[in-house]
Amino acid sequence: MSFIDPGDEVLLPDPSFLTYPRQIQLAGGKPVWMKPTDELKIDTSNLQDLVTDRTKAIILNFPSNPTGEIMTALELKPIIDLAVDNNLILLTDEVYERCIFTDDKHIRIPALDGTYERTLLLNSYSKTYCIPGWRIGYAAGPKEMISQMIKMHSFIVANAPSAQQNALGEFINTKEADDFTNNLKDILKERMDKIVKGFNSIDGFNCRKPEGSFYAFPKVTFHKDYTTAVELSERIFDKQKVVLVPGTEFGPSGEGYLRASFGSISMDQIDETIQRLKNL
Repeated sequence: MSFIDPGDEVLLPDPSFLTYPRQIQLAGGKPVWMKPTDELKIDTSNLQDLVTDRTKAIILNFPSNPTGEIMTALELKPIIDLAVDNNLILLTDEVYERCIFTDDKHIRIPALDGTYERTLLLNSYSKTYCIPGWRIGYAAGPKEMISQMIKMHSFIVANAPSAQQNALGEFINTKEADDFTNNLKDILKERMDKIVKGFNSIDGFNCRKPEGSFYAFPKVTFHKDYTTAVELSERIFDKQKVVLVPGTEFGPSGEGYLRASFGSISMDQIDETIQRLKNL
């Protein structure tokens, strides 16, 4: 709302977190989907074709919700070049930065050449320290951009609660915080390995190993009883009381996929989930 005028266009990954297109529309803008590769990363081969005189910003989110994929600095370069060449704002949601299962290091978009002056880094402590109820997140960027946000923010939100701010201020950037996030990543990786193996043991499911986040995004095969992701997810819930979100909630390329969260499910519950799906 601080930067998008009615009719402005915003590029976003397809698929991506389901609130992104709605937030763009609430600001009066138009979502423009960047198509995925077979590996569910952003296809950068024809990005310039998506840019018009109304294009204003690009949203990035790695590790990704819902796919769990990441992109390297080299893979991101065409997107960064596009933003620089067309003077576009970059909004980078890096909420899963501490949850990467591969040996790749997290890429902070504002640290890449040519990005700092045009980038807003968005993050939250909800996932990092398992405190979603505290509702503490932040935006970081150049003073000129933040000042524009403050004009609107002051009329929408009073402030983040002081007690939670003080508690986090004492905790972040400590050895205890690093130990916590490292342990959390190990726990999530164990769950990830188990749920992906489980999905791949089910006829009609094909699940890539997510590189980060705590989401799996299995591809599914349809038949006469269900022909869309929505129909299948509803059938799974009605018959077996398992909640899997249809991939189309995250963009048009999500058809044929389901998203599963393993952020707060035990190993035994994963076994139970897979068994219920097999029963169906």
